Amino acid sequence: MRFSHAVCSNLDLATDLSCEKADIRKSVSKCFELKNMDAWIPPDIIEELSSSDIITREGSNVTLKCTAKGHPEPKLSWCHEDYKSLGAGNWQNNNLDPSVIIHEGNILSVSKVSRLHMGAYICYASNGVPPAASRRIMLQVNFPPTIWIPNQLVGANLGSNVTLECNTEGYPESINYWMRHDSEIISHGGKYDVILKVTNYKKIMFLQIRNVAYNDYGIYRCFAHNSLGEREGSIHLYATGDVDPNYREDKVKLRKSNERSSNETSIKMSGKEEVIDSGKPRILYGIFQAMIFATLTVFISYLLCPGT
Repeated sequence: MRFSHAVCSNLDLATDLSCEKADIRKSVSKCFELKNMDAWIPPDIIEELSSSDIITREGSNVTLKCTAKGHPEPKLSWCHEDYKSLGAGNWQNNNLDPSVIIHEGNILSVSKVSRLHMGAYICYASNGVPPAASRRIMLQVNFPPTIWIPNQLVGANLGSNVTLECNTEGYPESINYWMRHDSEIISHGGKYDVILKVTNYKKIMFLQIRNVAYNDYGIYRCFAHNSLGEREGSIHLYATGDVDPNYREDKVKLRKSNERSSNETSIKMSGKEEVIDSGKPRILYGIFQAMIFATLTVFISYLLCPGT
């Protein structure tokens, strides 16, 4: 039975002889209960006394605050929007273990905030009077890019397909790209597939190379850049399996040619360029003998024919 204020105010317990004492006590209890509901106020979060979205650098200290009004006095609690553990990182005041998901109280503090704390936090206020109130506060943690490469040496056969992988983290969101030969930016298309998977502040870079050729071997670099810094990593793609014998022969010839060029000296004689191996002095000795012979021939001719 629902009692109105009129019923409660007009109820005359002293003259109502038709009610038994038990019924009278029950009616009085309901009247007091309804009169007290005039003071029951659902919770309401006070925005000007509560935290708004926060942007901070990694390693700084952060305090999230939530204030609410209502009657009875509301109880406040915190949780991560994704229901992740609040124990990640170094939380103050509570020494939360990794299993803690809900924190009781109007203040949630963290010292040396890290990227693991990034995300949305919900403050709930409840006092038993519906509806409950809530406030969403976004915590953004900025930090320069970092790079981790699972495999820095990758082998591939000629004509095969190969995938290079580079993992990066950074916030604000970074600009990511691949390069080779320190100057050539690799774009999607042709024999290359550039794939980027993004999860929050994490990015995984993939470079797929189709039909690997000789000139595809070498160093590839991945880059991540945001307003706080830049990082790069390198991957060496090398040949594996059977290699074309002609390719090996060309490499050997090129190496021998480079070795010879470092040990040879060029001279010009009779308008023509001849190559002399500086490591063989017998050739120089022969030239020296020829010069002496020519000098003696001229001298003897002068003695035999002084008038000429």
